[in-house]
Amino acid sequence: MGDAKLNNNPRLISIEKGHSFFSFISEYCLEEASKSYPNAAIHRLCTLMRKMDVKSTIIEDISGADDAIKDEYSALCTYFGDEVEEQAYNLTFVSEKLSSLEEVQNISDHNFLSSAIIINFKDPAIGWRSYLYSAFVTTPKINDHPEVGTLPLLNNYLHIYKTFKCSVRVSDKDNRDYNLTGTFFCQQNGITSVCAHASLCMIINNMNPDMGIISPEGINKIIEVDHRTVKFHFPEENPKRGLDDEEIQTVLSRYGLAFTLSDFFLSPNTEYNDFIYKYIESRCPVLLVFFTDNMSRHVVPVLGHTLNTDMWRPEAESAYSPISRLDNYKPASAWVDHFIMHDDNFGMYYCLPV
Repeated sequence: MGDAKLNNNPRLISIEKGHSFFSFISEYCLEEASKSYPNAAIHRLCTLMRKMDVKSTIIEDISGADDAIKDEYSALCTYFGDEVEEQAYNLTFVSEKLSSLEEVQNISDHNFLSSAIIINFKDPAIGWRSYLYSAFVTTPKINDHPEVGTLPLLNNYLHIYKTFKCSVRVSDKDNRDYNLTGTFFCQQNGITSVCAHASLCMIINNMNPDMGIISPEGINKIIEVDHRTVKFHFPEENPKRGLDDEEIQTVLSRYGLAFTLSDFFLSPNTEYNDFIYKYIESRCPVLLVFFTDNMSRHVVPVLGHTLNTDMWRPEAESAYSPISRLDNYKPASAWVDHFIMHDDNFGMYYCLPV
């Protein structure tokens, strides 16, 4: 990540089996601790860490002056028109049982499972709010399996991912730099960013190896959201509800990305799963936009798929259906049963049924 870190009190805790992740989350997610309102994305991250047999976590305190979050903190202060009380943490999860921070220097890069930042800030109207500002999460696996070595957890074909340069503080003077191969995840805060910010960050950061990490504030600068005259969800007349299609396309173009737009309401005979499969296989991420029950638009990035060669339908359809007999060819997408996606409201590496 390459960001300078302040003296941030690094400390090591054990989080292996027998230690409660619920207690862990309550300590570092202040909104959940104060309101008993769970943050699904943070719970999902911890669930994946448990599945990957996490053993230890390094906790670092981060202030609003830290390079990693200073633009985000400045945006929150601008939005509220005053200094905002905040508490942020950098969490590094590893699959090695460590007894001291000095041992971090000796473990292999593949033992690092995730590097994540949780930001807590106090909204003057409702109190503490918490969100997963960023998370680099390795592809789901179990390291050092006694029989097979590295064991993938799922039948996943992840096509949009890359190797990220991460760092963890191990003393007042020293960092441990390491490479983590996986995907980037981030969550909107609902104040200075919405789901479109998160989804754009997730597709751009996961596909382009030549640029630094794109943040929601980098997107706001492009679309000229200053948090003074233009505010998301501000409780006055004409609040800005989110990013429109033109703004999303402007951001993509600014980063040199070409795009194809398809409206499946206007083309109801087009199967969206067949349409997007060819892009995913070509390592081109997809932004999938849909409407929720209150007719709000929500955006999620699609990064891969699962493949089920035991699917009955593709072959049986050709044999049993009179219409399908006219088409004996079935595309590979017929055996795709889920798409792998991130949802900033719920977390990373979810399977979306086709």
